[in-house]
Amino acid sequence: MGKQSEKAKSQLPWWLRAFDDKYGVTWRGYNAIRRINLRRGMRFAKAWLEGPRYQSPIFVIGVPRSGTSLLFRMLSLHPDLAAMPHEGHDIWRHFHHPRKTGWDSDVIDAKRAHPSRERRYAEAFIRARSPDKPQAVRFIEKTPDNALRIQYILKIFPDAQFVVIHRDPCAVINSFINGWRDPGGRFRAYFVPETLNIPDYGFDRRWCFTLIPGWRDLVNSTVPVIAFRQWSEYVRAIASARDTVPDSKYSEIFLEDIQHHPEQVLDHLANKLELNMSSELKARMAELARININSFADTSDVGSADKNRREISELLPEISTLAPLIGFDVNSATGEVFRAKSRLSSAYD
Repeated sequence: MGKQSEKAKSQLPWWLRAFDDKYGVTWRGYNAIRRINLRRGMRFAKAWLEGPRYQSPIFVIGVPRSGTSLLFRMLSLHPDLAAMPHEGHDIWRHFHHPRKTGWDSDVIDAKRAHPSRERRYAEAFIRARSPDKPQAVRFIEKTPDNALRIQYILKIFPDAQFVVIHRDPCAVINSFINGWRDPGGRFRAYFVPETLNIPDYGFDRRWCFTLIPGWRDLVNSTVPVIAFRQWSEYVRAIASARDTVPDSKYSEIFLEDIQHHPEQVLDHLANKLELNMSSELKARMAELARININSFADTSDVGSADKNRREISELLPEISTLAPLIGFDVNSATGEVFRAKSRLSSAYD
């Protein structure tokens, strides 16, 4: 697992940062160049000509900074699951980049899907980037934005299964805030066509994380307010999907449970996703969880905790209203977080 994360690779190297412009020309040019790979292009062409072959693909989704990467890396160890080493934004943006809808949002309505063409493209894209598992008959893909596109994904992959991971809401929003304020632009998603007048934010075009519906109404808002709105958009989408996607296709787990008893979570997922997992494989996945769980501590943001805590405290009444939708109770006065007594909290007890 020594591969560099896609987020890390998308940051400009130090020698280019002096040329990082507010319109993202340098950033986009750098990313376009690093994507050039002749062998990968040949694998894509071969897979495109052969056509789709995967069955029952697994989509890992959740609010960004909730543990989607960790869960994806764990399940990617399974020999039967083809997996790219990075998120699949380029798959979905190829046909549905926000610029094609006037920069509306990252949401993709199911009516815009072209199932045959888009499934063929998506599978070829994934096969080209997972050459280590040429015989795999299923794939696993992780793009948090797909939580806002579940009906669209089902239109293309009616046999899809979804695994949603949840995390303490206040911790997630805290991590969102830190991501927006990352000086290296680690979580930049787009250079938008509107001027951002975000207080205490040094960039007037750089949008971070998901481009949510109504983002233009937030161009003068503070970072914590934007972070909350992004989190809330995901929470509502996940709750809505729970009511429309069959239970057999929709699993929900908690990062906190992966921290404390990963083997139990893996047993639940193996059964729900119909994956054969040996004891040795589950042990490897559990060990990966124990090694990587510290990545959620936001240790790179030492010094911001007190400021974030004050900012988040102002949002607690709104956070507490929505948190039960993803299995948490948040005290609106103190910010204490508890697991809600719901069917989510006992999904694999």
